[in-house]
Amino acid sequence: ASQCGPRPVPGHRPRRRWRRARAPASPGDAPPRRGNSSGPWAWRSALTMAADGGLANDAAARACAAAASGRSSARARCARCLGRCGHAGQDRISRAEWARHTVLHWRLHRRYLAYCAAYCCATLLLLAWTVAEGLRAGWRPSSWGYPLWEELLELAVGACLALETALTLLVLGPRAFLRSAWCLLDLAVALLTAASLAQAAAARARRGAGADPALLAVRLALQPARVLAVCAGALRARRLQREVASLQVDFAQLTPSGSAVGPPRPGFPPPGSRPPPPPPPPPAERA
Repeated sequence: ASQCGPRPVPGHRPRRRWRRARAPASPGDAPPRRGNSSGPWAWRSALTMAADGGLANDAAARACAAAASGRSSARARCARCLGRCGHAGQDRISRAEWARHTVLHWRLHRRYLAYCAAYCCATLLLLAWTVAEGLRAGWRPSSWGYPLWEELLELAVGACLALETALTLLVLGPRAFLRSAWCLLDLAVALLTAASLAQAAAARARRGAGADPALLAVRLALQPARVLAVCAGALRARRLQREVASLQVDFAQLTPSGSAVGPPRPGFPPPGSRPPPPPPPPPAERA
């Protein structure tokens, strides 16, 4: 009882303010939302219950202590959810923030550079094959052929490019994404890849002997732009990893008091040393 309020004196009736919760006087004392039993209003209600009943049972004592300290079952359930209640955002991050953190963590990993290298090799292979096939066919659409492996490889590259564009849009947001020229290039290449794959599927369904001139023009414009977009993305990822690596702090070089340990800089005394005594005053000149 001493933790939740003054001990009731025998023969003395508690004041009215201990028996009934007062109306909220400020926005901070407003009743919480449904499912939350913490806050000043809940603490005052539990204190009222304790003063009226004198904490006759342990359940009242536990309810009063939980409300006063903010550790209640409703608050614990709220801390484990992700935005299902109104006050969950104060305890846990949102799903969008968690997704951004996951994407950035993946892009800062070394394996992401290996993925970018394989991605660049695939786009360079498609560009070389397009140039070689064009030279063989004399750049005539009627004698242009598309093997199955090229279609599958271009489908995989296009899916990866669309996924990277969507992840970049998630991390940056729509406004920052539309303001970046590289992001707009990635979006244009992704749309061009989708158009190329759609035309290739339509041409294969018609079982034509040659290639469509429009499809050929789209692919010839797509290959260099895709190589440029993929290589630029790989360079940006490498630059980001270098910047993050240069910002790492070695806490082993710090003392418990927070002063740096290491060789003293020129012109500065070593850490922990006393300042040099002031020079003696010059002797007074004789008259």
